Amino acid sequence: MNQWRLPLILILSIVFGAPVLGGLLQSDGDMLVSGLQYAAALGLAWLGVSTITRIIDTFDQTNRRRELERLRAEAEAEARAEAEMRARERAAADLDPDATTPQSDRTAA
Repeated sequence: MNQWRLPLILILSIVFGAPVLGGLLQSDGDMLVSGLQYAAALGLAWLGVSTITRIIDTFDQTNRRRELERLRAEAEAEARAEAEMRARERAAADLDPDATTPQSDRTAA
C-alpha cells in the first residue's frame, strides 16, 4: 500500500485543489492565496491518505500476528502428538521384546 501512497496523495490534492487551480488559471485570484489553498488541499489529502494507510497497515499486521500464532499453535500441537506417538511406540516395544525382532528370527527360534 505504501508504494501507492505518494501518487494517491498527489491525485487527491489535485482533485481537492481543482477549484483553486481553475481560478488561478483564469487569473481571478491572488497567487499567494491560491498557493495557500492548494497547500491546504495537499495537506488534507496527505492527512487522509496517511490515516487510511496506517489503519490498513495496522489491520494487516494484526492479521499476520494472528496467523503466526495459529501456525505456531498448530506446530506445537503436532510436535506434542508426535512425541506422544513415539512414547507409545517405545512403551509398546518395552512390553513386547519380540516386536522389534524380524519375523524370520522368530520362526527360527
